[in-house]
Amino acid sequence: MSEFAGVDGAEHAIERVPISVPWVVLSAVLCGLGILSLSYWLITFTWILLGGVVPLAVGAYMFFSPRAGWDHA
Repeated sequence: MSEFAGVDGAEHAIERVPISVPWVVLSAVLCGLGILSLSYWLITFTWILLGGVVPLAVGAYMFFSPRAGWDHA
């Protein structure tokens, strides 16, 4: 047994936040809208559709939140 390992491991316990299903659904919808908008921009080159980068980036950032469950794997 390593000298760095705790006896019961309680001192290194991480408090886990429960997964929020609405949070995950909202981030998936934002990513989907962003991808759809960017796809239409590639077809039509209507510059207003390039704004789909914003919801895509926000939705992707939301997936890295503990509420999305990245620490539950």
